[in-house]
Amino acid sequence: MPDTSGNLLLDSLPAAARRPCLEAGEHVRLDLGEEIITQGDRARHAYFPGTAVCSLTMGLKSGDKAECAIVGAEGVIGLSLLGGAPRSPIAAVVQIAGSGYRMPLASFAELVQHNRPLREGKVAGVGYRFLGERVPRYRAYR
Repeated sequence: MPDTSGNLLLDSLPAAARRPCLEAGEHVRLDLGEEIITQGDRARHAYFPGTAVCSLTMGLKSGDKAECAIVGAEGVIGLSLLGGAPRSPIAAVVQIAGSGYRMPLASFAELVQHNRPLREGKVAGVGYRFLGERVPRYRAYR
């Protein structure tokens, strides 16, 4: 098994914290235009882009869509669902095809709960930026 995922967030974890993350997921190809998370659906996976870049959009009442973020090798997609959201508030669409790392959301939630470097260091910081507000603890942490 490779020592890296291609994602800067995962690969910056200490080896002992990174290993269980890599074992829980798989490398995937993300194709241009692929909708990896659909707004309003229950997401099944967290995605860690490597060479791929994804656009996060939110549907508006008017029927239009607004781009609210771009996520590349520095981030994770699906984090908001760890906070207890029953359905995804965003859609994630691949804008630049490439590689990524995919992990079942249930496995990711368990790892966040039991993997201190993942919980306190990296994911919490990404979560604060992603949500746009300071959230002291995700429900998955309890």
